[in-house]
Amino acid sequence: MDEVMKKLSEIEVAAAAIVAHAEAQKEVLDEQYRVKKEQFDQELEVKTSKRIQEIKDALEKDKSQLLDTQSASSCQSIRDLETEFNKNHTRIAQEIVSRIITVS
Repeated sequence: MDEVMKKLSEIEVAAAAIVAHAEAQKEVLDEQYRVKKEQFDQELEVKTSKRIQEIKDALEKDKSQLLDTQSASSCQSIRDLETEFNKNHTRIAQEIVSRIITVS
């Protein structure tokens, strides 16, 4: 009976040691996981920030090109209107006067 108790005691000590070792390993793995998670989060933040900046730069470039195109188009329209006016200002003035007189 003493021998059975001794064996059970040895088994209990071994089991306690296994559990203690598993707890220690769990803490090590938890720390490794935490460190890897922080690294991943930092890398993701850098990648995300870089991608956002790329998108902002592309949008700014597109906006600038669109404004340049619209500005050029507006300038051309103004030049066309000035040319038309310079060619036909007398006729245009006569039409305006004619409409004013007709309405009154």
